[in-house]
Amino acid sequence: MCGCRFAALILILASLAPWAGSAQPATVPQPTGTAAAAVPRPSPDSSPAAVRESVDKLDPAEVQQILSAIKSRYVDQQSLSNQELSEATLEGLLARLGPGVSLEAPSAVTVPAPDRPFRSEILLARFGYVRLGGINPQVVSRLDAALKDFRTHNLNGVVLDLRTVPPGDNYAQAANIVARFVPNNTEAFRLVQAKTQEEHAFTTTGEPLFTGPLAVLIDHEVAGAGEALAVALKKYARALLIGERTGGRAVLYDRTPVAQNLVLKIAVAEIKVPGMPDIFPSGVAPDLDVKLPAAQQDAILAATDNASSLPFITEDERPRTNEAALVAGKNPDLDAYEEQQANKGKPAKLKDTPLQRALDFLTTIAFYRSG
Repeated sequence: MCGCRFAALILILASLAPWAGSAQPATVPQPTGTAAAAVPRPSPDSSPAAVRESVDKLDPAEVQQILSAIKSRYVDQQSLSNQELSEATLEGLLARLGPGVSLEAPSAVTVPAPDRPFRSEILLARFGYVRLGGINPQVVSRLDAALKDFRTHNLNGVVLDLRTVPPGDNYAQAANIVARFVPNNTEAFRLVQAKTQEEHAFTTTGEPLFTGPLAVLIDHEVAGAGEALAVALKKYARALLIGERTGGRAVLYDRTPVAQNLVLKIAVAEIKVPGMPDIFPSGVAPDLDVKLPAAQQDAILAATDNASSLPFITEDERPRTNEAALVAGKNPDLDAYEEQQANKGKPAKLKDTPLQRALDFLTTIAFYRSG
């Protein structure tokens, strides 16, 4: 079925609604008199999603029939000029193809998002935590140092945080990161060209530095090389993906200037991990869905770019009444209750719930392994 016809029809119906978007007959008898006010009038759903759902049910002949009827009978023929129809087709395709095609200002295409700091630490004396911040040779080198340090502490698992990795297509470096966790000569993923179906495999080299339990944090901002990395680690390192569905942009873009202030960005190749669901265009679904409001997550990540994550994963221990408190004539339980009542209505302390769930997962794995 012709996608451009569908796209044009969707945009035409959406823009002309409710005049052309209603599924009601051309003439509908209306009640008269006082009873008319009591009869609810139909309210057809002409939202883009509803229009698309209706159009998707049509076969090619029905699509052509509806387009012909609109072009020949619609009251405002100026709205259906060749230019208007071409623009409707383009708008429809851009809406339908999502992350696959976009029109952007040159600055949005050429200026890369800044890399956030690489950071690593040992949390709760049992778990390694690595925040990549970016995917480049410098990050790979620092990751090597962190993983080698973790090995000396006999940790129960590692959390790899991808939430500050900017979108990008450095798939070769992503494969280098995969190599730190999986056996040598593993095909991490492959890049498949759209027109020729030619494939380029990214294969790991070298021996892994960590092969224990692994959790990977993802969110909707993770796109491109970060998505390829997450899926490869899930398949080959049995990593648990925690967080939110990713952006679905594990592709290679061709960028072409098409106007004075616009660049046409088209996905011409996509990343595929053998045996795993496609990443493009729907993204990577987490194994454990943990939502954290964007504003809260941004605040936590910014606060811990150069500081420990410990305050955002641990709960404050409430004071308890003990013998020393009784001797001193104090009641910590009562004091804690009064403080809690006084602080009602104040914002709760921020907690990095995806990271907390990752540590819970690694704790569970360690418990069963020790049993």
